[in-house]
Amino acid sequence: INVSVPDGLKTKAMGDASTLTKVNYEIWDSEWTDIVEKNVIELDENLKGTLALKLIRFKTYNVLFWAQGEAAKHTWTDLREISIDYTPNIENDAFAGRVLGIDATNDKNLENAVVPKRPFAQINFATDDLGAGKGVNMGDLAFKSAKVTVPGLAKKYDNVDGVAAGAVE
Repeated sequence: INVSVPDGLKTKAMGDASTLTKVNYEIWDSEWTDIVEKNVIELDENLKGTLALKLIRFKTYNVLFWAQGEAAKHTWTDLREISIDYTPNIENDAFAGRVLGIDATNDKNLENAVVPKRPFAQINFATDDLGAGKGVNMGDLAFKSAKVTVPGLAKKYDNVDGVAAGAVE
């Protein structure tokens, strides 16, 4: 399975996935009772990597993917459900993906099968009016505080069904 984190996010000043170096994966049996294998895929400079599967014929498998920066604060016991941490942190960017129902008898080639996507919203604030030539010196400014409240945000991400779960404010 070829895995690539989206790189078409360069219009954002922060959280553009460029700091990601690996993708966590878990291979599950078809009934979600046992993890057959779990490990990481190392990404190259183009944010791409490959997972070579050696599976038992006549069995069906599910593969879950999760990528996040080293400084991100999301947590999980297994990749079926990831807890989301909304603590302000520009390194909190993360991506989830899955390939379900891999038939080890018939699915010989799964090229380009998954491109993980952001499972939750992200808000970035930026300004270009601070600094030289704008009449303001950065050293003269002190950011004291800000608060953004968004009701009904997911507190967990269900990677099996690809949906948000729970709610926090």
